[in-house]
Amino acid sequence: MSKLYRARPENYTVGWICALPIELAAARRMLDEIHKDSYRHVNDASIYTLGRIGEHNVVVACLPYGQTGTSSASAVATRMMSTFPSIEFGLMVGVGGGVPSQDVDIRLGDVVLEARFMKCFSTLNTWPEFSQEDVGPDVLFEPSYDHISGETCVNCDQKKVIKRNPRGRDFMVHYGTIASGNQVMRDATERDKVNSELGGVLCFEMEAAGLMNTFPCLVIRGICDYADSHKNKRWQAYAGGAAAVYAKQVLSVIPSTDVSRLGLVNHDFAEENGSSIPRGANRFRGESLDRNTELWREQTRKAKEIELLKKLNVCPYRAQKERNPDRIQGTCGWFTAHRLFRDWKDSSTSRILWVSADPGCGKSVLAKYLVDDVLVANKSRTICYFFKDDFDDQRIIVSALSCILHQLFMQKRILLSETILEQFEVSGENFTSSFDELWNTFISIAEDENAGGEIIVVLDAIDECEECGRSQLIKSLCKLYGKKRNFNLKFLLTSRPYGDIRRGFQPLEIPEFPIIRLSGGGEVESKKISQEIGIFIEVRVSEIGAKLKLKHEEQELLLQKLINVPNRTYLWVHLTLDLIENNFNIDKAGIVDAISHLPHTVDEAYERILSRSRDSDQAKKLLQIVVAAIRPLTLKEMSLALTLTENHHSYSDLDFKSEERFREDVRDLCGLFVTVIDSRIYLLHQTAKEFLVQGPLGSVREDFKWKHSLQPQESHRILTDICIRHLNFTEFETNPLSEDAIPEYIDSHTFLDYSAKNWVTHFHESHIKDGTVIQSLLRLCDTTSSRCLTWFRIYWTSTHTDFPKSFTTLMVASYFGFRIVVNILLESNDIDLNLKDGTYRRSALSWAARNGFAPVVQLLIRGTGSYLKSIVKLAFRKGAQVDSVDRYRRTPLLYAAWNGNVAVVKVLLNAGARIDVADEIDGTPLSYAIFGGHKAIVHLLYRNATQVHSEYMISENLLFPAVEKGHEDVVKLLLETAGANPNLRDNNGQTPLWWAAWNGDEAIIKLLLEIGRADPDPKDNNGRTPIWWASWYGHEAIIRLLLETGKVDPDLKDNNGQTPLYWAARNGRKAIVKLLLETGKVDPDPKDNQGYTPLWWAIQNNNKVIIKLLLETGRVNPDPKDNHGRAPLQ
Repeated sequence: MSKLYRARPENYTVGWICALPIELAAARRMLDEIHKDSYRHVNDASIYTLGRIGEHNVVVACLPYGQTGTSSASAVATRMMSTFPSIEFGLMVGVGGGVPSQDVDIRLGDVVLEARFMKCFSTLNTWPEFSQEDVGPDVLFEPSYDHISGETCVNCDQKKVIKRNPRGRDFMVHYGTIASGNQVMRDATERDKVNSELGGVLCFEMEAAGLMNTFPCLVIRGICDYADSHKNKRWQAYAGGAAAVYAKQVLSVIPSTDVSRLGLVNHDFAEENGSSIPRGANRFRGESLDRNTELWREQTRKAKEIELLKKLNVCPYRAQKERNPDRIQGTCGWFTAHRLFRDWKDSSTSRILWVSADPGCGKSVLAKYLVDDVLVANKSRTICYFFKDDFDDQRIIVSALSCILHQLFMQKRILLSETILEQFEVSGENFTSSFDELWNTFISIAEDENAGGEIIVVLDAIDECEECGRSQLIKSLCKLYGKKRNFNLKFLLTSRPYGDIRRGFQPLEIPEFPIIRLSGGGEVESKKISQEIGIFIEVRVSEIGAKLKLKHEEQELLLQKLINVPNRTYLWVHLTLDLIENNFNIDKAGIVDAISHLPHTVDEAYERILSRSRDSDQAKKLLQIVVAAIRPLTLKEMSLALTLTENHHSYSDLDFKSEERFREDVRDLCGLFVTVIDSRIYLLHQTAKEFLVQGPLGSVREDFKWKHSLQPQESHRILTDICIRHLNFTEFETNPLSEDAIPEYIDSHTFLDYSAKNWVTHFHESHIKDGTVIQSLLRLCDTTSSRCLTWFRIYWTSTHTDFPKSFTTLMVASYFGFRIVVNILLESNDIDLNLKDGTYRRSALSWAARNGFAPVVQLLIRGTGSYLKSIVKLAFRKGAQVDSVDRYRRTPLLYAAWNGNVAVVKVLLNAGARIDVADEIDGTPLSYAIFGGHKAIVHLLYRNATQVHSEYMISENLLFPAVEKGHEDVVKLLLETAGANPNLRDNNGQTPLWWAAWNGDEAIIKLLLEIGRADPDPKDNNGRTPIWWASWYGHEAIIRLLLETGKVDPDLKDNNGQTPLYWAARNGRKAIVKLLLETGKVDPDPKDNQGYTPLWWAIQNNNKVIIKLLLETGRVNPDPKDNHGRAPLQ
C-alpha cells in the first residue's frame, strides 16, 4: 500500500540496485509498503522507488534503460549514496548466467550468492512456491554447440542436449564465486575457459565489479540461462523473481539495528569523491570478489576499449589521406623553411598555424607530406590528422574529432582512461555525435600527463566542413589559444583564404596571426613556389616522355612551354599534362599544337576532359550520381545504378559487367574527372564538384557545355528514381529479409545497403511532388508487406537503436515525412491516430514531431474524414493527442524542443500543447531546449513559462542545466529576463558559478559575476569552492578571474583538510601552484586529514618543477610524512 509521504532521505538504510526493468518490477513487488513512487532528486538523474521491507526503509534504483554494465552500475550507486547518505547495506539483485559443471549442479531458476555470505544466510530455508509451467523446459546444450537463429531453441539440434537427472527440488541456493564483467557472456567455450582460469565460477553477471569500490554489496543472482549462445528470455522474470524473494528473506532476518554493524557500503569512497556521506564503520571492501574477477575485469575493459575505438573510427581517415598524391622530391621545401612554420614546429608551447591557398595550389599534398615525413611521431610527439572527403557525412567536424581521438588512443592506449570509458558508456550514441563531448574529451587528454609531450593535429580543408561545425571549431580554438596553457597542443589548419575563417580567429588578438599563404607572401616566396612547380613539371614531363617514347627535343619543347606559363597551380599542371598524356599518337607537330592550345584555367581543362567522353549522356548520369550520393558507391553499385531502367524488375533481369571491365567504362565515360580507389568512385578534386554543380551565382562561358550543368535537385531525383526502382525488385517481396541475417542479406543483394538507407534523403532533397510517386510511396510504406519490412529494418540499423515493434504504415509515413501518404491514410475511417508502437510507445505524431516534419504534424493534429468529426475535438479538448506520452513520458513538444525544430514547436503550441509535462527524469520542453542551446525555442516556450515555472524552478531547473551545458546565450537570457537567482544552491550546496568553475567555463563565470552579481566564493557541502575546483582541474584563467574579485579565500580547506594549492600540486598543475604561491595568501605546507602535504604529493609524483617551487618558499617541511609516518614513495 502506498503512502502519500516519504521518510527523510537520511532514514533509508538499505540500497537495492537492479539492472533490468524486469528486475525492478520484481523488487517493487517485494516492498511491504511503498512510500513514494518514482522519487527523483533535482541533481540526481536516477529515479528511485522508496518503500519498506520489514523493519528496513529501502531505496530501489534501476540502471537507465539499455545501459547495463560496470560503469552504469557504479554511477547509479554513487548517486544513490549521495542522495541517501545513511545507506549502510547494499543489494545487487537480478539475473545472471549460470556455469554448469560436474562439481555444481546448477539449474535455471537457482539462486547464487557469494561464498563469503554462506555462514550468514545458509540457514534460510523458507522458499516460496513458484510454478515453472509458463517458462518452458530447462535445457542445457553441449558447450561446442551454437544456437540456431530464433527466439527459442525449437530449431536447435536436440541431439546436442546434455542429459541430466531430474532433481528432487525445484530450487537450490549456491554459494561461490560470481564473475563480474562489462560484457554479456554468450559463448559456452569461453565460459568454461574463464571458469577454469578463475578456479571455479558459479555465475556471470555485468554489474557487481563496478560496485565493489563504491558500493560493496550482497550480490544475489537468479540463473536465467547458461552463459552460452542459447539465451533464454523466458526464464528472466522467473529467475529475477527468485532472486528478489531471496533478497527479501535476507532482509527479514536482519534487525534494523544490525544494518550498520554489517556495514557493507564503502562511504570512504563517496566522501573522497565529493559526497557528504558520513564515514561508516566495519566496511567490507570486497577483496574476495576483486581477486576472483581481476582477469574477467581485464577482459571486459579490453572489450569496452574496442567498442569505443570502433565507434570513434567513423571513416577511413588513413585512406582519405592516401588519396592525395605524394609530393615530388624537391617541392614543399620553401614551406618547411618558412619562419612561421619553424616557429610553430619548434615551439615548446601550444600554437596554431593557418595555411591558406586558392584551390589547386597543393594544400592537401603539403599536409600529407607534413604528416608522413616532417612531423614524425615519436615518444614525445603524437600526430593526428583528418583529410576531408567528397561526401557530406565526412565533412562534419564531429567526424574529424572522432578520428583524431581514435588516432590518439591507438598511439597511446594509456590515454584511454576509466573516466573516458565511463563517459562513453553514459553518453551512448551521443558521444560521437556531440561536439562538446568530443572536444572536452580531447582537451582532457591534452592535459593528461600521460600524453607525454606535444600533440600535433593537422586538419586539411576546414573550409569544406559544414558551416556550423566549422564555427564551433574556430570558437573552441579561440578559447583554447586565447590563454596560456600548461600543455603543448598544436593545430595546423589548411583552407581557402575565406574571410569568415579569418574573422573567426579575430578574438585571439595575436599581434601577428600565423598565416602562411601558398601563393606566396611576397616576391621572394612567389619565386620559390614557382621554382617548385617547375620541378613538378620536369618530373611529370619526364614520366610522360618515357611513356609516350618522346624524343629529347620533344620533351624539351613541352617542358619549356609549360615552364613559361604564368600563374600556374599544381592542379592545372596535373590536368593539362594528363590531357597530353592520353594522346598516344602525339608527335612533335602534335606537341606544338597541344602547347599552342593549352587550357588557360582549371575549368577549361575540366571542360576538355569531359568533352572527350564517348557517351555524354551516360557520363552526365554517372556524374549526377557521384555528386549527389550520400557515400561513395562501389563499382558494382554504380554498375547497377547506371544499368537500371523501368524494364528491370529483378536481379535476374540485370547483366553485371566484371569490375575491371566496368572500371574501363568509367574511365572512357569521364576520363580523369573521376578516380577509383579501393573499388569506390570519387571525383578527382573538390573543384571538380564546384565545376559541375550549378550554384546560385556566377556566369558560364557560352562555349562551356559541362560547367554548372548539374542541378542538385535533378541529381537527387535521378538517385531517388534508381533507389525506388531497386526497392521494388520482386526479390524483396518473395525472398524477404530474415531478422538475424541482415549483413548476409545485404552482401547478397547489391545496392540494397545504399538504397534502403538513403532513398528517403534523396526523395526529400529532390523536392519531387509526392503525387508523382504516390503508388511507390504507398507500397514502400506498407508495413504488412515483406518489401517494407526488408528496407525499413536495414534502414533502422543506421539508427543504432532497437527495431520498433508494431510499427504501422501511418508511423512509417509520419516518421519519414511523407505528407501525401499521411493524408491518404487519414481519409480512412478506421485509422487510429493515437496508436503507439510496441517498443518506444510512440504515436505517429510523436515520430513526426521528433523528426521535424511540421506539415505532417499539422495534418495529424487536424485529422481528416469522419475521424475528425467524431474524435479529434474531444481529444483536442483533453490534450490526448498533442500531449501523448511515450515510454519515457516524453511528449511530441518535448521532442521538437529537444531537436530544435522551431516550426514544429509553433504548430504544437498553436494546437494547445502543454509545456509543463515532464518526462521520467523531470525534463520539460523548456529544459531540453536549454540543454540543446536552442535559443529561438527557449524564447517561444518562455512566453508561457511563467505560468508553470516559479523563480525557484527557473533558477534551479533551467539555470543549472544551462550553466552545466555551457550555453552562454541562454544563461544571459535567464539572468536578464527571467530574474534567475545565480546564488541558489542545490542539495549539495553547489551554485551555478560552482558548476561553471567545475566546467572551466570562463565566459559564463563572467556573466554570473557581472550580470547576476553571483557570490564568487560559495562553499558546497564538502567545503569546496569554485577556486578549489578550478585548481583541481587546472583552469588557470578562472582562478585569475576569481582572485581579481578580491572576495575569495585561496587557502580555504575543505572537509578533508585539502586546499586549492594541495590539489594543484597533487595533480601537477605547475602554473597554478606558481600563481597561488604568488598571491602570498596561501600556506605552502598545509596538511590534510591524512597528513599529506602538497610537497608529499609532488615528491610522490616526481614533479620536479613543483618540488622546486614549494621548497623555494622556505616555509615547507622538506621531509614530509603522513599521519602513519610514511614518506613519499615508501
